[in-house]
Amino acid sequence: MLTAIWKCDTCGGPVTAKTGVVEWIRFGETKSREARLVHHRAHSPRRDTRWACYADEAQEFARDEGCVAWSYLDDFLGDEGLTYALTLLPEFENRPSILKLIQRLHVKTFEEALPFLQSAVSAGVVEPYYPPGFYTQQTLSDVCKWATANKQRLQTLNLPVD
Repeated sequence: MLTAIWKCDTCGGPVTAKTGVVEWIRFGETKSREARLVHHRAHSPRRDTRWACYADEAQEFARDEGCVAWSYLDDFLGDEGLTYALTLLPEFENRPSILKLIQRLHVKTFEEALPFLQSAVSAGVVEPYYPPGFYTQQTLSDVCKWATANKQRLQTLNLPVD
């Protein structure tokens, strides 16, 4: 089963299909960067701050005249959502950010394993089969099992634990 709750890339709080948006920064004629999953302002725990969970538009404009583009999370889910996300690939200079987002939304257990992937690989618990950033279902499952079994140890090492 695919994840129905994700983590906001800004505040870390829970995001659902109805409370989240996917944002990215557009700059130049047809370039984009930094795909992120964040709360819609109306659902953000930071809704009373200037940018809520969105990227800082003034900072992005100052950087390279970038502007924040976004679409509802629902638009990126299911078969049509996957196709929509894939249509954005050509404009992304930082492909890993959009590819990671696509995996978070469409690969079973990716979101659950994500906070522990680097620690599990570093500890030698799993050996990635695919190029960096891509994992088999078996690897993701093994990481989740390892993280559950080692939750206390991970917390004492100050490693991310859900």
